[in-house]
Amino acid sequence: MTALLLIGGGHAHVTALRWLKQNPQSHLKISLLTPDYRSVYSGMVPGFVAGYFARKDVEIDLAGLCRDTGTVLVEDAASQLNVHRQYVTTATGRQIPYDLASIDVGVVSQPLAAGPLPHSTAVKPMAGFLDHWENLQDAPDAPDIAIIGAGLGGVELALSIRYALSRKFGAKNNSVSLIERNVEILPHAARSLRHHLRKKLVEAGVEVFEGTEPTAWQQNVLQLSDGRSLKADHVFWVAGAAPYDWLSTSGLRTEEGFPVVHSSLQSVSHPNVFIAGDTARFKDQTISRAGVYAVRQGPVLMKNLAAQAKDYLLEIYSPQKDYMKLVSLGRKRALVEKWGITLSLPGLWTLKRKIDQAFVRG
Repeated sequence: MTALLLIGGGHAHVTALRWLKQNPQSHLKISLLTPDYRSVYSGMVPGFVAGYFARKDVEIDLAGLCRDTGTVLVEDAASQLNVHRQYVTTATGRQIPYDLASIDVGVVSQPLAAGPLPHSTAVKPMAGFLDHWENLQDAPDAPDIAIIGAGLGGVELALSIRYALSRKFGAKNNSVSLIERNVEILPHAARSLRHHLRKKLVEAGVEVFEGTEPTAWQQNVLQLSDGRSLKADHVFWVAGAAPYDWLSTSGLRTEEGFPVVHSSLQSVSHPNVFIAGDTARFKDQTISRAGVYAVRQGPVLMKNLAAQAKDYLLEIYSPQKDYMKLVSLGRKRALVEKWGITLSLPGLWTLKRKIDQAFVRG
C-alpha cells in the first residue's frame, strides 16, 4: 500500500477528497496534514466580513471529509519538507514519512517580516485574518482601515468592510482606504469590470490611492511613497503572493519559491510530489490565482496520485480560458463578468450565495 500525504487543506485537496469519496482507492493509505480541521472558503469571506455569514458558514469540514474517505487527519502545520528522504517535519517536531506527497497550502500575502509594515495583518492565510476581524468587532469606536492591494480580493474586502462598519457605527467619520501600487485598481481585470467597481467604491465612500504604496506605519498614520499620508488603525495586506519559506528549502525545483509542475500537477524535479492550487507554478503556462482553478484541479490531482502509485499514465489538467466572476459589493448585491462583459442584475448576490454555500457543504 502506498502512503500518500496531503499537505494543506486548500481548495484542490478539498475537491480531491470529495472525488475520493465517490471513487475509493484501496491501494492508497492517505493522511491529511493541516493546522485546522476546518478550511476557510475564500469566496464567502466578503460575506462573512459584511456580517451575512457566521464563521461556521464559511468553513469546510475537513474532519468530516477525512472520516468519509478513511483519511487520517493530522492537525499540525508543515515546517520543513525533505524530498530526498521523503518526510515532512511539522511545527511540533513530528516527522511524517510518505511515498507520495501532494502540496496545497496556498500562499501568504505580502511577506510582512520583510516589508515596511511588520505589524499589519495578512489576509492570506485567511483563518488568521478572520480571527483578527472577529476581534475587531469588539472595538468601541469605528476604526480607520487601510487595505493594501486593489485586485478583486482587495476591492471586495474594501466594500465589505465599508458596509460592515456603516452597519455597526452608522455614518461616523471613519475611513476605509484602498491602496494600489499600479496606476489603476484591478490592473488585471476587464475594463468593464474596473469601470463598474470603481463606481461602486466611490458610491460606498472608499478612498482609492493609485500609483503608490506604503512606506511606513506609525502612530496610526500610514505613509505612502508619493508623500501622502492617511489615518489607519488597522492595515490589511491583500497584495502580493509569497510562498511558504519551507518550500524553497525543500529540494523541489522552484521559481521565486514556488514549486514548478508539469500540466499533470507533478513536480518537474520529483515525480512522487504533486503541487496544486496557488502553491503551484506551471512550467509551460500562466494561471491566475483564483479559487476556481484550484477547485477544478482537485479531481485530476487525486486521479493522478492514484495513477502514479500504480505507474499508470497521468491525466493533463487543462484550465479554462476564462471563468464567470461573481463579485460581492458589500451589500446584498453582486456583479458578474465574463469575456470582458460586466452585468449588474437582480438576483446575482443570491446566485453567488447559493453557489458558495453548495461548495462549502459539498
